[in-house]
Amino acid sequence: YMKKQEVILPEGRKGVQRIDEMERQAHEGGPYGVTAEEETEKMKPEIVLLPEPARVLEGDTARFRCRVTGYPAPKVNWYLNGQLIRKSKRYRLRYDGIYYLEITEIKSYDSGEVKVIADNNLGSAEHTVKLEIQQKEDFRTHLRHAAEPKPGDVPSESGKVSFEVVKAEQTAEDSQLKEVVKLKKAQRIVHEKSVEESEELRSKFKRRTEEGYYESITAVELKSRKRDDSYEDLTFTHTAVKIKKTLKNLNVVETQEAVFSLELTHENVRGVQWIKNGIEIQPSDKFEISMEGMVHTLKIKNCSTQDESVYSFKLGKLSCSAHLTVEFSAVSAALRVTRPMKNVEVPETQVATFECEVSHFSVPSTWLKNGVELEMSEKFRIVVQGRLHQLKIMNTSRDDSAEYTFVCGNDRVGRPLSVRFLSRTSR
Repeated sequence: YMKKQEVILPEGRKGVQRIDEMERQAHEGGPYGVTAEEETEKMKPEIVLLPEPARVLEGDTARFRCRVTGYPAPKVNWYLNGQLIRKSKRYRLRYDGIYYLEITEIKSYDSGEVKVIADNNLGSAEHTVKLEIQQKEDFRTHLRHAAEPKPGDVPSESGKVSFEVVKAEQTAEDSQLKEVVKLKKAQRIVHEKSVEESEELRSKFKRRTEEGYYESITAVELKSRKRDDSYEDLTFTHTAVKIKKTLKNLNVVETQEAVFSLELTHENVRGVQWIKNGIEIQPSDKFEISMEGMVHTLKIKNCSTQDESVYSFKLGKLSCSAHLTVEFSAVSAALRVTRPMKNVEVPETQVATFECEVSHFSVPSTWLKNGVELEMSEKFRIVVQGRLHQLKIMNTSRDDSAEYTFVCGNDRVGRPLSVRFLSRTSR
């Protein structure tokens, strides 16, 4: 007998070593394909595609993904701020060779850390990323844009905000393009909060604004002042930049270009930002950023699955987001099963294993039982290692006897599973 030599390889090479071993066995006449026994080399879990940190607008969807290797198939769980995430209407979990987590209708209190943990009986692996929530702005945010007045421009008394008031005529045509803010003429504005509170507010909400005086009054006070002719109606007008045509979700195939574009109400607006998962995008060979008149464009060249993400446009307090999905195209068309499944027969309570080898590495696939798609569970374990795809049926019973089909690209291969009944005497 020839003694097999042990070769120590890095974790990432073990899947390739397994495939080489299967090819060797095929040429030497040894067993290959589907087996009923656990012959795959055992590996502790490894997260080979790490989830990325995300920054999303309140009310939008946060998306994370990862790819995990290991054998026996690791159990993968997601956690939000230490709490286990379970599949629900708001928390969407799916798997197609890559594990996905989507948190819909994101709330401000979701801000924190997202952790993924993969474990099997040989060990575990984990990775943590930040989830930042950008709150939507409302009228209270605009009231906080007042800054501390400059020395010499206004009296130094606490709580006074400078703001210039301009009297203007408003026409019916202008009303569709301009924001109109009604103000009241006043000598001076005195903040009714204490000095300590005023200084605290100013430190929190420092913003630049126009010079002059601005007064905040209640609706009751305004109604009473309308009877007083000494208060003159004034109109402050400015043209607001708005998003005319927003971003749209994109679906492209690998190697193609993805082009996000939106239109503003003004031409040649500077200072815009394009963001991927909370990180600003800089122009490069991969990303092209351009502006033509009112249209702003982000072009992503030679797309791959690594480019799947949430992309955001930001201009001051204006922002919008869209998702990019990258699909297999030419690769999908060329996908084929290079080593098909074999019929499997096992005694009940044992593990039944179907195996298929395909022409490309780490591609999505689907397993069917009598034409119905199977999902990862305690009963059905789906394992992808390089080009090798496995379906394991745990603790088999006679109910598991069926036709099992493997679908990858345009190829579809089906084989039956027979579960032998064990008599009580044989048990």
